Formats: sequence, C-alpha cells, structure tokens
Amino acid sequence: MGFSVSISVGILFIVVIAVVSVVVTNLNIAEGYMEEAKKSYNELQENKLNTKVTILSISVSGTSASYSINITVKNDGSTELDPLKISVLVDGDPKTFSVTPSTLWIPENEITISVENLSGSGMHRVKVVAENGIADYSTYSI
Repeated sequence: MGFSVSISVGILFIVVIAVVSVVVTNLNIAEGYMEEAKKSYNELQENKLNTKVTILSISVSGTSASYSINITVKNDGSTELDPLKISVLVDGDPKTFSVTPSTLWIPENEITISVENLSGSGMHRVKVVAENGIADYSTYSI
C-alpha cells in the first residue's frame, strides 16, 4: 500500500505542476495583451491631446433645391492627420465628400472639403471629425 500511495502522490504532483504551468503561461499572455492595449490607449489619448481642427470658412454655391459647400479646415494641432479618414456631417447626417489635397495633412496646413448634392434652406450645421474623434462645428445658411 505504501508504494501505491507514493505513486499517486507523484502523479498528483506532476498534474499540479502541469496545471500551474498552463495557468502561468495564460496569465503571461493576458498580461501581454493588457500591456499592448494600455500602450494603444495611451497613444490615442496623446494624439487626441495634440489634435485640433478648426473650420475656417464655408462657402455655398447653388440654390436651396440643390447646392454644394466647400469647407476650409485647418490642422491647428501638432498631429499629422489623414484627410481621407475624416468624417463630415451636415445637420447630423454623414455625407460623402471629396478633399484636396488628399495627402498627409500636416500641422498648420489647410484642406478643402467639398460636399455636393445638398438641399434645404435656412441654417445648417457642419461637423468635421478627425480620424481620432476630435471635431469642430460651424454653421452656414442658404
């Protein structure tokens, strides 16, 4: 009976070591994911702090039945932005647009956003949102 108890204890010891090694390995992997997520979050927060976009002007051409707007926007922050990743909302609705220049939008430079096939009279609100969520609002009337 003493021999079988020793074998059982040995087997249990080996199983415990195997389980602990699996748990420790998974904890190390999870810790790596957490560190990576924290790093990404900190980079996003830094980019947000260093981003500022300002709508300088909005020009309107056409009539209330069908008109276009050109929005001049300046990158007043210190973060380089991708003008193809911005969003434009007119009265809360996302709109398709073209942008010039469409290359990297470096700080202190301006881009022109063109939105076509709009309709409606009165005051309208425009929102330009950078790729990291920083935005500026302005209004225009037709």
